[in-house]
Amino acid sequence: FYMAPYMMGSTNNASAAVAYGLTNDCDFNLTQQAFRSARNTDYSLGDTVKFYKSGSGDERRYLSPNRREKVCRQFNSSIACSYIRSYRENGQHPNIDVLNEVTPMVEPRPEAVMHLRLGDVARFGDCWVHPCRKGGRLYQFTKDDYDTVRDELKNLTTTITIVANPGHKAGDVARQYSANYLENVMGYLRSLGVCPEYRGIRNADDDFAFAASAKVFVRGGGGYSKFMAELVRKRGGKVLTPNLRFN
Repeated sequence: FYMAPYMMGSTNNASAAVAYGLTNDCDFNLTQQAFRSARNTDYSLGDTVKFYKSGSGDERRYLSPNRREKVCRQFNSSIACSYIRSYRENGQHPNIDVLNEVTPMVEPRPEAVMHLRLGDVARFGDCWVHPCRKGGRLYQFTKDDYDTVRDELKNLTTTITIVANPGHKAGDVARQYSANYLENVMGYLRSLGVCPEYRGIRNADDDFAFAASAKVFVRGGGGYSKFMAELVRKRGGKVLTPNLRFN
């Protein structure tokens, strides 16, 4: 079983919480400065899992042999690299069993987690009101989408932890829209009587392992969030999908 070293001591460390901006203050407002400082990264766990051994043109485009080697050369201790090294055929693609094996379980398990896809896909404007698409795909849910699970969100818990990284392949415009979108979601949750706790800016594997360990998970758009949801279900948790087209 693969245990990623980046997980050790990060979840409950008070100094790390300050550094990352973690907050459980329900009236907390984000700072644009914090979002501008988010490190841009080309690491893409979702694409690696989605395209590796897919046998499609997308695999050749996104995961050529040189790029597969680059994943493990640049991110040697990552979940993506471990997935590649541990991959085995089981008649299904992707192999969720392997992904489950190489993704650490965070204990104690988080009660409720919401993932928001921020970063590059947020550059199209106010996606909270109007659907924004990238390549024809919907990555950020609107208020109307969240209204479809409004009652379930209200009945979940008094607190929900949000995982979201504005620095994923993002420029200044996308970071600005990312901050606006996150603030809209947090305000929406407060209006339901739920306290949103933004986990702060962390690396993709740390967020993935945390979210995939949730007892209840509210998924976002994109493959990264889809695989979080699949692991939550596999581990006996519950998944809420704001837009039924993503089930």
